[in-house]
Amino acid sequence: MKFNTTFILIAFILFTLSLTGCKDNSTSTESQSSNMTLISTFKTSDYASGVSVGKIGTNTFAFVADGVSGLEIINVTVPVHPILASNYNTTGTSLNTFFAHINNIPFVLVADGNQGCDIINVSDPYNPVLDTILTFQGDRVLSSFVDTTSKIAYIGTFIGNLYIYNLGNLPNSVSQLSVYTNLVDHIQGIRIVNGLAYIADASVGMDMVNVTNPSAPVEINGYNTPGYTNDVLVTMNRAYLADGGDGIFVIDVTNPFQIRLVGSVQTQGVSYNGLASNGAILYSASADYGVEAFSIGTPNSPLRAGYYKTPSTVINVCYYEGYIYAAVSYTGLLILTLQ
Repeated sequence: MKFNTTFILIAFILFTLSLTGCKDNSTSTESQSSNMTLISTFKTSDYASGVSVGKIGTNTFAFVADGVSGLEIINVTVPVHPILASNYNTTGTSLNTFFAHINNIPFVLVADGNQGCDIINVSDPYNPVLDTILTFQGDRVLSSFVDTTSKIAYIGTFIGNLYIYNLGNLPNSVSQLSVYTNLVDHIQGIRIVNGLAYIADASVGMDMVNVTNPSAPVEINGYNTPGYTNDVLVTMNRAYLADGGDGIFVIDVTNPFQIRLVGSVQTQGVSYNGLASNGAILYSASADYGVEAFSIGTPNSPLRAGYYKTPSTVINVCYYEGYIYAAVSYTGLLILTLQ
């Protein structure tokens, strides 16, 4: 009986020590968010991969590219209570959207994959009307950008063509001005600043094309990144490149003919098809991680300012009037704020 009692006592001590050891070696996991608050979620019908936001009248709407479901238009005038306004079922797979007023009429350009680019009149967001379909044989549309000052649209494709269209006659007609064909990979993102097109050219990096004369675009420079360039954003004479798993690169473009790398920041996730900014903060769709925010008050040295981990992959982000709108694959639209 004495032997049994001693054995039990030793076993108990060893068990207690093992628990203590486990406690000492434990590690804490990162929290769901930091300095970023979820305002609301809207579940879309399919796969949310692109978002743009703007006003029609006094109301604010989010235009979500939702895969095979097409374009979903969501009233976000009250951000805590988003409401579906309408759905326009495109013929292809909607990948991205760009909202712009042309001739005082609101339009949405939908990058619709192998079915081209749809230009949709959303004067009545509850009853969108197709205006024009631009198709490109044997190619897929991935991205678009509208320079509202010149009323010129830039459309990027899978095989690396940049199509340039005059939208000045909408809603009556559009006309092709040119096509720039020297790009070699998927055009994931486009920005136009002061007559220059900054192009995210996937595995190549960033290309810079002079489009001062949109009928005769000319490449003037470029920067070859180590990763896969998914998007580009230009502010304060800096081009910020979302470069996949390599994070975000900062390129000084003060002199477009003598650009140089001046900084970088490693994102927690894969920096994907979405960069947005309010001038002071850069927001990144960090794919398998969530939405990340970086202070760019010192342009060459982005500093992490916050993040929000999402339940599924973030494909694209848009900033509008104090809110961050995230297209989150199978989750839908998330509306966030930075504290």
